[in-house]
Amino acid sequence: MSLDSSCIEPEPAYHVNAEATKKVYLTFDDGPCESTAQILDILQEYQVPAAFFVIVREEEELIPLYRRIVEEGHVLANHTATHVYEHVYASFENLREEIEELEDYVEYVSGYAPEKIFRFPGGSTRAEKYLGNTVRKTIEAWGYRVMDWNCSGDDAIRQGVTAEEIYDSTIRTAKGKNPVIILLHSASYAPQTVAALPSILSYFQENGYVFSSLLEEDAPENWWMGEH
Repeated sequence: MSLDSSCIEPEPAYHVNAEATKKVYLTFDDGPCESTAQILDILQEYQVPAAFFVIVREEEELIPLYRRIVEEGHVLANHTATHVYEHVYASFENLREEIEELEDYVEYVSGYAPEKIFRFPGGSTRAEKYLGNTVRKTIEAWGYRVMDWNCSGDDAIRQGVTAEEIYDSTIRTAKGKNPVIILLHSASYAPQTVAALPSILSYFQENGYVFSSLLEEDAPENWWMGEH
């Protein structure tokens, strides 16, 4: 596999109002997958930045998506290599190896290193269940910002979730929160996320929210579910 080693750092594609009073951060877990290209098309249409917490996907048709995420102005972030709880959380050594494996793979196939922004598979409460409360200090000592969520479309909770249910769950769980950190999935087991996405984006844009990037100076540093 040949890559252009003279890869130029892309310019930010989305510029937002830093003084916005209501901010929303859009995140997608577990990709890339077959729907990621459609999601990226929709984000481009609505001029919305997002963060993609990715795992290792080796299918030939999916590999270009890692690079496309970065070059279209989005955040490429770490979600471990396999997302398999039993392996990821077997030990701190396994967790570190999974994180580093994802970083090495993504940089190899895309030419871009993922940002030092991390989301635990299942969230930080899942990590603490397996590895204890010290997992917070450990991951920070390794140089990562941790980003949980406070709003979810529940698009991967069961088979057959409809686009309307995803929309309703997102809006309901966002109520009264600022900032809003949305969890959605770019995964084959969440096929209706693409259909729900335009309505979700329209709702926030029409209700005075500004979609912001996790790379902005005032973005949340560490967002733990247990503290918000």
